[in-house]
Amino acid sequence: VVRALPRLVMGLWCRRRSSQRGAASPSRPQLGSSATPGAQPPLLSITEEGDFLRLSLLMLNVSLIMYCFDVSWMYHYIRGESFLKLYVLFNMLEMFERWCRSVGVDLFDLVMASARHPWYSLLPKYAATLAYCFVHSTMHLTRVLLLNVAINTSSSAVFLIIVTNNFGEIKSSVFKKYEQKSLFPIITSDIVERFYLLLDIIFVLTRLSVSTHRGTYTAFDIAFWLFLLVILELGTDWIKFCLIMKFSELPASIFEVYKEVLLADILLCRCVSIGGSGSEGKSGG
Repeated sequence: VVRALPRLVMGLWCRRRSSQRGAASPSRPQLGSSATPGAQPPLLSITEEGDFLRLSLLMLNVSLIMYCFDVSWMYHYIRGESFLKLYVLFNMLEMFERWCRSVGVDLFDLVMASARHPWYSLLPKYAATLAYCFVHSTMHLTRVLLLNVAINTSSSAVFLIIVTNNFGEIKSSVFKKYEQKSLFPIITSDIVERFYLLLDIIFVLTRLSVSTHRGTYTAFDIAFWLFLLVILELGTDWIKFCLIMKFSELPASIFEVYKEVLLADILLCRCVSIGGSGSEGKSGG
């Protein structure tokens, strides 16, 4: 976006100058020319247009969160609930978060593929993606507030919530037989969960650093429980995949294959021809 913005401004300025010159001295199109009158090449590549769409979604989503989400009200509402309700709410958020994650990938792909479509075709998809971003962000903020409340009230609550969720994760995935293709989505899902866990910890620490009420626990106690949370998550994944590899009789070398696939996906996502740009032109020729 930073590299494309100056080129976009210069392109708009040059296009305006050329249109003014064309209006002053209109020229007759040459015979045999296949160019459409008035048609101009796009200022940005399809990848840069996708980056601008993502940036606009991010800015609008942050604005909606700051305007609609009341952190203080949600914090005191969660704080007044019992541990059982916290546990149920934590599990519900985790379940809906996985569902939103799968839907969000499809929505973003749909918006990126429609980057050069007419505005009346792009607008409904853009609005649906913005609504998804708002719902998913609200769920993550609620999860952060849940951890914050659990730390302020009782550190053992954090331990019980995380341990029970981890054992449930092992139970739901270990006693199944997997193949190489069916195991790959589980690995990518765990990678995303670790990233979200890191973000949750950063948000919790930020929230506690600016909060006037930190409970009866010191900074060392809070850091210990957050570190234990990370160790439990990593240990759970390690045990889960060890048992999966044993019962499914899969070689450990498939993890190298998965790593190469993920690296290729990261590199190729920056040079995808979508939205009716280059691929249609090549197929037409």
